[in-house]
Parts: sequence; C-alpha cells; structure tokens
Amino acid sequence: MQKNLTETNPGSAIQNLVPMSELKNWTVRTPVVNEQRKIGSLLKKIDSLIAATQCKLDLLKKLKKGYLQKMFC
Repeated sequence: MQKNLTETNPGSAIQNLVPMSELKNWTVRTPVVNEQRKIGSLLKKIDSLIAATQCKLDLLKKLKKGYLQKMFC
C-alpha cells in the first residue's frame, strides 16, 4: 500500500503522491472489531511489560551505582 501511495504520478499537483480521487477508490482491509480489540489488548500488555522492565532496569542501575560507590570510595 505504501508503494502505491508514494509512487510517481505525473498528473498530480504534488509529485510522488497519488491523487485524492484515486485514493478514495482504494479498498483498505482492516481486522474485524473483535480482532482489533485483541490486538489492542496485546499491545497494552507489551507496553506494561516494557514499563515493568524499564523500572527493573532503573533499579539495577541504581544498585550498580551504589555498589560502585561503596567499592571505590
């Protein structure tokens, strides 16, 4: 789809963009609502895991800094 959207179109006022009249005729396939919800839920879980991992990483960095300060006063 990206290739179709950005390929050269000499009849367009703006180069490398498909005219709106052609774009309106495109069929865009999307997942059914239930599948969209599942995808959203999965992405939300991934975001939560990333946040939790970031918190653990921050804690480990603080621990490392503290140990280094104790080792090399």
